[in-house]
Amino acid sequence: MMDFESAAVPYLPIRRRQKLRRSLSIAGLAIVAALCVGAVRYHLATEPIGARVFDQVVSTISVRYYDGRFHGLDWRTLVASYRPRVTAARSVHERYRL
Repeated sequence: MMDFESAAVPYLPIRRRQKLRRSLSIAGLAIVAALCVGAVRYHLATEPIGARVFDQVVSTISVRYYDGRFHGLDWRTLVASYRPRVTAARSVHERYRL
């Protein structure tokens, strides 16, 4: 008759290593995810509000505007010329006027 308890003993260290590797992998992924979320939050917190609003408006117009050629205007040149002016605006009213 075979003793199953003594037969399983050599496999216990292998099982423990597998559990440890799995736990460390999950913990590593959780740390990487937390670092990514923290980096995005830090970037949004340090980015000036004018630049963030301008980028959102430009993105929305680029995606949703009905004319893909923007009535013959060079959209990228307009964005490049207005972005520094909008981010340097002294007030909210001046920013939205631009």
